[in-house]
Amino acid sequence: VWRNAGCTLERVLEFIRDKAQIIIHVDLPQTLRFLLKDTHYRNLFETGSSGGLQSLRERTKWEKRLFEGLYDGSSAFDRVKYGVCNIVQDIEGIRSCHGYGKSYMVLKEVRLRTTFSDQDTSARNCVLATCQHYAHVLETYDTQELRAVAEVASGRKPWGCPSTMIHRYKEVQIHGPVRLDRHVECLCVHPDDLDSDPGLSDVLERFSKKHRINVIEIEIDPESLSDRPGHFFW
Repeated sequence: VWRNAGCTLERVLEFIRDKAQIIIHVDLPQTLRFLLKDTHYRNLFETGSSGGLQSLRERTKWEKRLFEGLYDGSSAFDRVKYGVCNIVQDIEGIRSCHGYGKSYMVLKEVRLRTTFSDQDTSARNCVLATCQHYAHVLETYDTQELRAVAEVASGRKPWGCPSTMIHRYKEVQIHGPVRLDRHVECLCVHPDDLDSDPGLSDVLERFSKKHRINVIEIEIDPESLSDRPGHFFW
């Protein structure tokens, strides 16, 4: 796999350690107006709702198993936030996560306090890692995933590639706060969200100005979206 992609294991591990995006998929029509009023991205224990598991009791048991009780007695604010590693830098994020929302936030300054999993951590056999010690998670990738991440890490596909080969997304857990004005590099907006909510553009502009976050429209197909700008910033 490495030879065919013109890459090495060391280079792939360096890419995961230093560059692979840490992102959070968000359902903008449902959540953006709440994020506009807030200062932080919040977890299930704070909001009472989630794009995934809704049971606080089950999530508590799940996190106790994952982190060996380290969060027992923690405040809702201090509990982890969940995202995914965009291992192939797909402009659409990780497509198997689109059930959580097609748009996504790219995070910054959180990598060294993030744990990385080989799959959704609802699975009891999931494996955890850090960005600095990731080889045992990389070992769980299938051949298609390895080939894709190697091509991106090697620079052969510097703008990324579609994540359609990823069926078990690589979940991440961010430990500590996600401040919107400090820990979000940009918000990538899927055109489907803009089409479904005519008032969203105005809210996006206000969100961008308040939190000083670049807003980028995802260009799905330049041919079919010729009447729409490929991206925009506020």
